Amino acid sequence: MQFWMGHTVREGVDEHYRPTDVEFHTRLYAEKAMPFLRLETATPTETEKTIEELRAQLKERDEEIDALKGTVTKLQPLVEFVNSFNHPKDLKKILDFLKDDSMIQSSYDPRIQFDKHIADRVDEIAKKKGMTQAEALEQLATEEWKTFEEADERRKKQAKARGLPITKEDYERQKKKGAKG
Repeated sequence: MQFWMGHTVREGVDEHYRPTDVEFHTRLYAEKAMPFLRLETATPTETEKTIEELRAQLKERDEEIDALKGTVTKLQPLVEFVNSFNHPKDLKKILDFLKDDSMIQSSYDPRIQFDKHIADRVDEIAKKKGMTQAEALEQLATEEWKTFEEADERRKKQAKARGLPITKEDYERQKKKGAKG
């Protein structure tokens, strides 16, 4: 027993535990018992093994983070687009429109038909610029709206030059001046 644990035992009992093959028992003790005894820090080989495992985990996590960064970078314009809407209903309207390639089909009753002139202009713009009919219709509407706004500005300038009221407030002011004068 003293061989194994460094203890002293009663006389006679030690005889039963005395090893006959010291080298065998030393190897057996080194293999089976010593790895589980921790009196100090881990051995350098075990520490290196742990460090390598942790490095592998960190590398794997870094690769995952890089992949997620790439995904987030790709999604950033979409996030900015979504954040540009004040109300979810407005966002839903535009997303519904974008799901369907044709604004005509998604936004209007299919029984409604455009004037032949408008339909021809939309087809012409779509073919000329290589875009969908929805994009061509949007461009046509934008151009027409711009023309309308320019014409409205010219009308306001002409009315102002002639002294005609432009807004309801202008009309009310002129009416009061006419009544006083």
